[in-house]
Amino acid sequence: MVSVIITAYNYDKYVERCLRSVLDQSLPRNQYEIIVVNDGSTDKTKQILENYTDVARIFNLEKNIGLPAARNFGIKKARGQFVVFIDIDDYIQHDMLLIQKIFLTENNRIDAVSVDYYLVDELGNHLEHVNAEERPIACGIMFRKDYLFNIGLYDETFLAREDEDFRIRFLEKYNIYNIILPLYRYRRHESNLTSKQHIMDEFKKKLTEKHGEKEILLMGEKIYLRKLTLNDVTHKYLSWLQDPEVMSGIEKNNYTLNKLNDYVKSKINSKNVFFFAICDKENNNHIGNIKMEMVNDLAKVADLGVLIGDKKYWGKGIGYEACSLLINFGFNELKLKKIFLAVFDNNPNAIKLYKKLGFQLEGTLKQHVFVNGKYYDKHIMSIFNKNHV
Repeated sequence: MVSVIITAYNYDKYVERCLRSVLDQSLPRNQYEIIVVNDGSTDKTKQILENYTDVARIFNLEKNIGLPAARNFGIKKARGQFVVFIDIDDYIQHDMLLIQKIFLTENNRIDAVSVDYYLVDELGNHLEHVNAEERPIACGIMFRKDYLFNIGLYDETFLAREDEDFRIRFLEKYNIYNIILPLYRYRRHESNLTSKQHIMDEFKKKLTEKHGEKEILLMGEKIYLRKLTLNDVTHKYLSWLQDPEVMSGIEKNNYTLNKLNDYVKSKINSKNVFFFAICDKENNNHIGNIKMEMVNDLAKVADLGVLIGDKKYWGKGIGYEACSLLINFGFNELKLKKIFLAVFDNNPNAIKLYKKLGFQLEGTLKQHVFVNGKYYDKHIMSIFNKNHV
């Protein structure tokens, strides 16, 4: 069973639109329940909800306890194996619950399922199709309920950015698979909490105090490098690895999303690997990855690899800038003696880039790789830290 948890506070004019969308689902009605937590509303929300007591479990709280506490209340009342949150001012598409339930039921390695969403205005007009991997929200994600208890539910001290705190803790243990279908409707209006910048700034500080700076940020001119996370294991990332042009100079693996998730998890959990997402400073888009892996901690030697997956960014100096940032990090912060890499001779642009960065040829493995029906040499190139003691 799926438990749909709707939280409400003083949004009486949106109540019926939200409930109609949840009642009008293609998932059979006996396979989901509706829980509405009225968090001490002082408008007409309570009166409107009285008309729905036969189709939903209504809980009218005497006083406002805040969104994270209201969601926790709903989770504790839920009878379903799966849980999905909906805010009372939002609504959902006809097939959302059915599609998400199928994904979780048939894929035991998926811990939660999100969907893309439409940003809508007061009248329900679609303003923008938003990719939920790039701009995640808390609602419209179906979770395995047990996992929510395993991470300790919502932190009720966060009266804003509670979803960011929750997501950080969830992704430390579990994964979220995104379906590229806009099945959730997220309403934008002036009373959105996210529009109150001073409150958001206050809890951003609290978020940093709780979790620390979990992402190492290396800032460049056009890009920045941040720590890669399981949330970056997306269809977009997978598509890079399935693009023959992107992978022409890289040894291939037949990745599925699950296999890619396992690979990334193994690397980011290793103390010897520094795995970064390459992001556009202007729009925060994830455009590639770069990795440095310690192969000899005692000798201070590391292996470097880079992938610019988004081809729109090719030929713009992104590879040079990303490598420069990571090399400087390796030499100045990690005190490495040497950084090396492997490159195939069917990738002359990469060889030219590495020479520009200061890499020199150490050796060549003749006819070592087989790409697109041909054998190619594999070159080993390296750069030394001149200031290493």
